[in-house]
Amino acid sequence: MPPEILLLLAGPLLAVVHAQFDISTCGTMKGCLFAPPGCRPGADCTIEFSYQVDGAYLDMELAGTLAPEYSSSGYVAVGFSQDDRM
Repeated sequence: MPPEILLLLAGPLLAVVHAQFDISTCGTMKGCLFAPPGCRPGADCTIEFSYQVDGAYLDMELAGTLAPEYSSSGYVAVGFSQDDRM
């Protein structure tokens, strides 16, 4: 059974590196997850995550929107599990 990928929001978000999240290859070159459910990728999603296997490596992009009340701290995280109980 392949490992499940679970996107976790672990506290408020902080932009450490600013880059444009590229949604143009989602579903073709890489897998993408967006939150909250029903958001429009590239428009109003507060969390964007992509993954792509590159040989022996897993390339990931993480992006998040910092909530105004958390202007000085926060982070984005992703977790991996063999099941869906994480």
